[in-house]
Amino acid sequence: MQKRVVVTGASGHIGYHVALQLLESGFDTTLLIRKENQNIFDLKNKGAKIHFANLISPDSYESFLENCDALFHIASENTTDTSDEKRVIQNTFELSKIVIDTAIAKNVKTIIYTSSVVVLGRSSDPNILINEKNKTAVLESPYVKGKFLTEEYCDKLIQENK
Repeated sequence: MQKRVVVTGASGHIGYHVALQLLESGFDTTLLIRKENQNIFDLKNKGAKIHFANLISPDSYESFLENCDALFHIASENTTDTSDEKRVIQNTFELSKIVIDTAIAKNVKTIIYTSSVVVLGRSSDPNILINEKNKTAVLESPYVKGKFLTEEYCDKLIQENK
């Protein structure tokens, strides 16, 4: 029996390649999308199912998570814009929290959240390498803050749910 997976963020670079690998590996792949672009057209031609969804509104996609084996959540607003922190936080942290909570409520067996290297922060000293053991996150933009908050939320869920 073919495993069913759902992917968010497939219109972007990483999401496209994740979805492509899943399709090439024989998974029944559904993409939750806001809009179509060349990546989506390509994945659709390779067998992906497409569903337009507003990830802030679970009722627009939760039925696709029923009997789903895995969710690959990659979608996020990727921006350097600092003029509207509330919007960016909503489209990074709040969006991810809603999607992950909805997947948990629908008993999705595996949830894979793809974050960003920005959660490691930036080093003020070019001779000091930042890594997961040496985190010094500087929340220099709403995007970085949103990704950092989502990373913390995922860590908390993992600790609470083992």
